Amino acid sequence: KQIETLKNAGYTFITASELMGILDGKIKLPQKPVLITFDDGYRDFYTDVFPILKKYNIKATVYIVSSFLDKPNYMFTWQLKQIARSSLVEIGAHTVHHYSLKGLPPTLTKYEIEESKKSLEEIISTPVASFAYPDGSFDDQAIKIVRETGFKSAVTTMHGFTTNQGNKYSIYRIHPGDKTGNSLLNFLEQK
Repeated sequence: KQIETLKNAGYTFITASELMGILDGKIKLPQKPVLITFDDGYRDFYTDVFPILKKYNIKATVYIVSSFLDKPNYMFTWQLKQIARSSLVEIGAHTVHHYSLKGLPPTLTKYEIEESKKSLEEIISTPVASFAYPDGSFDDQAIKIVRETGFKSAVTTMHGFTTNQGNKYSIYRIHPGDKTGNSLLNFLEQK
């Protein structure tokens, strides 16, 4: 119902990479852009969300914890490959083991960030350009490593609407809960 509400209200669904293209001035800002994101790589993304994305022909970004693939309740590798081949889903990295990165030793932080990117790129055979901090936990060290690893953006769990060049490695997100219809639209217009 949320997807239907946004689509009917004229929102344009974009991916994390498209958002960076907009901020870099390489892509024209569409009317009412919205970036839909999902974390962790649960199997229900494939079984429940992906069919909805296809039904409404909309884009989303899913952040995958690379070591969770093929584990109970998480996507199988073949499912990840299938959604990555679609033109609707962008794959982002979400570390190897879902460790909170704030205060983590530098070598472990670097491993979690770099290896998640590398392993996902090997699986899907395409660049992984966006990162999500597990539990929204990050610090200056994590931001620096994310940038140095070659990611173009990173999302947090901090609530907010503002996205610009200054926070492309700490992008805010909102959690609409179960809001649909006018309740959802009013929530989004409060920004």
